[in-house]
Amino acid sequence: MKFLKAYFVSLFYYIFLFSLLLIIQHGMKEIIAMIVYQLIYVTPMVLLLSGILESYLKTNDNKLVVVFIGFLYGLAISIIFDGTTSGTDVFVYILPGCIFSIGALIFTIIRGKVEVH
Repeated sequence: MKFLKAYFVSLFYYIFLFSLLLIIQHGMKEIIAMIVYQLIYVTPMVLLLSGILESYLKTNDNKLVVVFIGFLYGLAISIIFDGTTSGTDVFVYILPGCIFSIGALIFTIIRGKVEVH
């Protein structure tokens, strides 16, 4: 139950933050389309990240490594789904990494410590 609660809170965080970024970039036009797009686009990525974090946290409870895993996951997602080959847009790659690392930390805090028997 803690996993689902942590997953939904972190999913809400990602959708809210990415929607804010899209609103800043495109304005308030088509806000519903942006939110639906974010639900379709972000949900599988957050579910995969939550599964990775859950499998790591069952063996080890190091929050710093969890933040680093979230950062690397965000970097990988931004590089995989980016269409540009310009090396000058480093910020475009680092921003999702920071967003996913904070989301991974939120997931870990809400999920709490798991007792391994």
